[in-house]
Amino acid sequence: KRGKGEKMENYRRYRVAMTSLFLMTGGKDGATMLRLRAFLSSFAMLMLFFWSNVGESKDIYVASWNSSTQQDGKTWSTAYQFLQVAISNAVEGDIIRVAGGFAPYRPYNPVGYDKGRASAFVLKKGITLQGGWGIKNGSWECSPDTYKTILSGGLNGWNDCYHVVIGAEGAKLEGLRITGGKANGDAPNDRGGGILNSATNFFVSNCIISGNFAKNFGGGVFNSGSIKFEDVLF
Repeated sequence: KRGKGEKMENYRRYRVAMTSLFLMTGGKDGATMLRLRAFLSSFAMLMLFFWSNVGESKDIYVASWNSSTQQDGKTWSTAYQFLQVAISNAVEGDIIRVAGGFAPYRPYNPVGYDKGRASAFVLKKGITLQGGWGIKNGSWECSPDTYKTILSGGLNGWNDCYHVVIGAEGAKLEGLRITGGKANGDAPNDRGGGILNSATNFFVSNCIISGNFAKNFGGGVFNSGSIKFEDVLF
C-alpha cells in the first residue's frame, strides 16, 4: 500500500520538476508565476486523487462460519462466507485472509460458481490467499498449524473436482491445505489434481498438498510455468 508520506513526497517531486522545467523555458515574470502556481495547485489535486484511488491494495476477509446477510469482506465480522466470492472481488495486490478451523472451502460454492467437476479456485494476477487465521483470547492471529485452512475439491469421491487451485501470474498461496483434487479426465483435466499452473512467478509457501490424484501427470501439482515452493509438504 502507498503511505501518505510516499504520496506527498511524489507530489513534491512533481512540483520541483515542473517548476524547474517552466523556469528553463523562460517563465520568470510575476504573472506567469501566478499562472504556474494555479496550474500546479490543480495538478496537485488531480495527482492526489489519482494516488488515493489507484494502486491501493486491500485486505479481504473470509470465514466459512459467517452466514449473516452482511458480507462485504472488509472486516472479520463482515467476512465473506465463500472463498470464491472473495477471489471474484479481489484485484492485483489484494491479500485474502482466510479463517481456518471450520469447514473446508470448496470451489463449487456458492451456487453461482458451481461448474461441477470443472469447478476450481482460479486465482487472479498478483493476489495472495493467506490461510491459518483464527481467534485466540479475543484477537485474530495467523497460525496455519493451529487453524487448519482446507481447500478441498471433494464432491463425492469419484466425481471430485479435476483441480482444486489454478495458478496465476504473481499469485501466492500461504498457509493452506490443498486436497481432494481428482484429475482423471481428458487433457488438461488429466493432470494437476491439487494445483494446475501455467503461470509465471507463482509462489506457494507453508502449505500442505496431499490427497490429490492425477491420471497422467502431477497428482499434487502440474506446472508448465514457474513456481517457487517454500516450506511445502507433499
